Amino acid sequence: MTWLGLMSTFDKDLLFRSIAGLTKLKHLHVESRIGDERWFKSMTTLFFCLPMSLVSLVLRSGSALEQENVLTNEEERDSDPIVDSPNLRNGPLLHLKELELPIHNAVQLSEYGRILEHCPNVDTFSLRPFDQNSVPVIKDVAPLVKRFCQHIRNIKASRATSWWYVWNPFDILGGVHSTLESLQLDFYDQGCGQVGENLTISSFLHHSVTLRDIRLVDSQSLSNKAIQSIVTTCASLERLEISGRSDNRAVAELPEIVAHKWVCNGLKYLKMTIDWGQFVDPTPPHLPAYYLQQSSTPPSLDQDQERWDILERLYRQIGSLIELEVLDLSACINRMAISQYKPKDPDTPRRRFCGSLVDTSFRSQDRFPLLLSLGVHGGRQGYLSWLSGLKNLKELRGSVHLGNPEVAMTLKQGEVEWMVEHWPKLQVLELLPHQDEAPAHVDVDGYAHVNWLLRRKPTLDLRRRWKSPNYPWDGLWKQDELDGLLTACCKYI
Repeated sequence: MTWLGLMSTFDKDLLFRSIAGLTKLKHLHVESRIGDERWFKSMTTLFFCLPMSLVSLVLRSGSALEQENVLTNEEERDSDPIVDSPNLRNGPLLHLKELELPIHNAVQLSEYGRILEHCPNVDTFSLRPFDQNSVPVIKDVAPLVKRFCQHIRNIKASRATSWWYVWNPFDILGGVHSTLESLQLDFYDQGCGQVGENLTISSFLHHSVTLRDIRLVDSQSLSNKAIQSIVTTCASLERLEISGRSDNRAVAELPEIVAHKWVCNGLKYLKMTIDWGQFVDPTPPHLPAYYLQQSSTPPSLDQDQERWDILERLYRQIGSLIELEVLDLSACINRMAISQYKPKDPDTPRRRFCGSLVDTSFRSQDRFPLLLSLGVHGGRQGYLSWLSGLKNLKELRGSVHLGNPEVAMTLKQGEVEWMVEHWPKLQVLELLPHQDEAPAHVDVDGYAHVNWLLRRKPTLDLRRRWKSPNYPWDGLWKQDELDGLLTACCKYI
């Protein structure tokens, strides 16, 4: 059932009686346009009419904005159906495993307690605040969850608004015993300064033994200490997904996250944005780095060597995750600094699009230096061989695409042959721009190795999952364009 509006007493009584008679009902999803305390009272009545067979229940209300055009109805106040209905259930829903509740600040906590008391075996608990004023109520609901639902293994929270509502989503974990296996938060913001950071870290520590799945999606912020606490304490972790809503949000920074050895050696899914810093390099950021010049002499700078040491720790750590099936690493791009860069040289390589000249500079930052190379560049050996232990790898996503000039210059025939040999289960490799259909051939000069790869693995999907922020300038480089970039680099070496 979806989008239930205002109902008369007769309609509600008919609904309650009908639900009670569905003795084999296992899954119920009720989504209403109404979300005030009267609606919750009706849903409480509905809850106590549900059959014992129910396994999953979603009670979801519309947001405050969705209710602006809903008219009041006097019949709503005719009588209290909880008194009139003859089919109220007395016992708990012993088979109920999944529960989602709307959180409303106008609802008394005792009402939540009445419902949770009848859900003793729930192992997946989801919550959705009705509006920003309802968010703090979650902290008050947590003790009730801990009292009545002692087998929770999975927590999901969505529409959890930002820090200025003085609430941290990890407050709910105070209501969960040390059995938590999965944590999924949408629109997460660590917030509340040091207090928020301490609560976040202590929550991970408290559940570090059992946590297997952590997803912080569309995050506003997350400190390096919090990320570090995840990878260094959650030994049972199999999935870690941290994604931000925009650039430079929820970014893991080197060297902090590789300062200590990771204990999550069983990771199968890893998605993260990493700021690996920058080299002390005279080359402008819109051009390939100095080490791609085969004839160049690497600068003897201690700072650069320190950066390479940090990157090597990251690559070695990734290569040790032998259970990994999905690797989705994105490099943090400083778009503000790049957009302010105005090339002084009129010959600076640019890509023409729709009749205008567009600076393609920021694409050069979207990579992990020499990670996908086997060759020697600027006297430094590539690091692709460090990933030879990833025999279970099925998907490689993120900053690995051929729209980045360094990847286009260094990923050649030897590299794709190596991938076929060492990653036999590979199904997705995001080398090419997003497109509607998977290409069977690349009609651009200089990409014979990509076509060889497609012939050897015809089911391999080389498309990016969606249009990147670089679109439409993330197309393939032609060889003469790459040569032009290298020529421009020579002026700064």
